[in-house]
Amino acid sequence: MRGRPLATVAAVIASAIGLAGCGTAISPTGAPPNSTKATITYVAIGGSESTELFSRGAIRTAWPQLLYRSAIGTGGTYVDLAQPGETAADALVADPRLLRSLHPAIVTIWLDIADLLGGTPVEQFERSLGALVAAAHATGATVLLANAPELEHFPLYQACVDDPAACGERGHVLPSATDLATAISAYNAAIASVARSEGATVVDIAGALNRAASSDGGVTALSGNLTALSASADAVVEAAFLSRLPRSIRRQ
Repeated sequence: MRGRPLATVAAVIASAIGLAGCGTAISPTGAPPNSTKATITYVAIGGSESTELFSRGAIRTAWPQLLYRSAIGTGGTYVDLAQPGETAADALVADPRLLRSLHPAIVTIWLDIADLLGGTPVEQFERSLGALVAAAHATGATVLLANAPELEHFPLYQACVDDPAACGERGHVLPSATDLATAISAYNAAIASVARSEGATVVDIAGALNRAASSDGGVTALSGNLTALSASADAVVEAAFLSRLPRSIRRQ
């Protein structure tokens, strides 16, 4: 199980609490604050879904950044806790403590890819995710919880198929497309159950991407061109999250 370097954790806490407490936003874009209202803190939790699923290396166009700018504006505080390859169990180790310190108004959680590709049993995944969502909800934040899309259409999965070494620590035989589809169905049922029991709102990423694919020539077109369509795919995900965010929290 991986953990975050202590220096990184300390820096995130000190920066987020110190700057927000002084009324100054953490602005990853470098833009000045655009609002005089009280600072809203947005925390993104996830794995490769939130860091490199569509826009590897393109931080400013990744969907959490798009959501931050459209929903809150640079007058808010954005804290990125997402780590490539992170599982629900990994996030459960460090993130609850951070969440209690950050006092977020919004928390997005998209954690399923590493668990799905790593073969984590659905019961174990549901327990870890449930505890994590409960910790996020206990802060008083609005918690948006994403479901799992059809991963066989994504470059991340294809890279693992073509070169198992690219999957790093997962280091095992990947599930077939058929087994993966079965696992995704079970995971999505678990995600829905966690949302109901822990007070989170499900964001239907799977449906949003499928609808976008259908309007753009079908899933085959999307699966073959996700790298080229990274910006629009991130925008689809951002719009799906934004649609589930209460208007009372959004930037006016």
